Amino acid sequence: MGIAQMASGRRKQQLQAWLENVLATMHGRVLSFNVRVALVWADFDAELIQTGRKMPFRDSFIAAIARRHDLTIVTRNTEDLNRPGLRVFNPFGEPRPLPPTTRA
Repeated sequence: MGIAQMASGRRKQQLQAWLENVLATMHGRVLSFNVRVALVWADFDAELIQTGRKMPFRDSFIAAIARRHDLTIVTRNTEDLNRPGLRVFNPFGEPRPLPPTTRA
């Protein structure tokens, strides 16, 4: 759901200004859904269908971008995104111990 559907009037203008600021701040660091990601998505979606673990359409796009770039998905929505081949982390969940540090 986008800003247009979520808000109206002054609140809509504030959200649009916030989003424009985020996009400007993140320029060059926002990963897009492109042809390479689409190919990963198609394979991943087929795997999910075969295993009976289909996921919501929008989440499958996020998952494909993460898989393509070997990233961990950071979200509270672990239920929809916790699938084989994905790394998912809930920052609001149980604390995990930090890995040991190595000294050079």
